[in-house]
Formats: sequence, structure tokens, C-alpha cells
Amino acid sequence: MSLMGKQILFFAGPLYEDLELWYPKIRLEEEGAKTVVAGIGEKTYQGKRGYPVTVDTQVDQIDAEDFDALVIPGGFAPDQLRRFEKVLQLTRKIYQAGKPIAF
Repeated sequence: MSLMGKQILFFAGPLYEDLELWYPKIRLEEEGAKTVVAGIGEKTYQGKRGYPVTVDTQVDQIDAEDFDALVIPGGFAPDQLRRFEKVLQLTRKIYQAGKPIAF
């Protein structure tokens, strides 16, 4: 199944679970999807296992309508992410649109 033309949103935050971000990101890109990693203020985050990710944008600069799915990696990042109203709004809109959400 080709994901060509699909755009997938990833959230990133401090101490995200490395494999829960990187493995799906790489696999989705291999299938043709464009991935966008959005942060909550910083440009780079360290994963729990020490692997860094540099974000493409910040959550306050994107719209849910521009994405076909959402991936929320685990680790300690979700504890920080849930404190940002924009993260909650984006997640809610993607869910209400019936788009896939992985977490």
C-alpha cells in the first residue's frame, strides 16, 4: 500500500520514547508518506535513550486539516505535551475527522 501524498504529523517533546518516534517515521517515509515532526517550543529534543530529534515546526504553527494521521510517541513527552492546549486541539480535530491516531 502506497502512502504517497499522505502527510503524517508526529509530536515530539522532552524524553520522548526514541523507537516510538523513529521506527514509524522511517517506515512511513519508506511507504511514500511525508512526515512532519512538531515540537512544543524547542528545536531539538533528546529521547529517553539519548537519540535526538530536530523538529520541522512547532505545534502552534500547524493546522490539523493539513494531516492525514497523527503519531504520539510515548516516553515522558506525553506528560509535557498534554499541557499545551494547541496539542489537545490538534489531537481532538484529527480524532473527530476520523483520521488514524497512533500512540
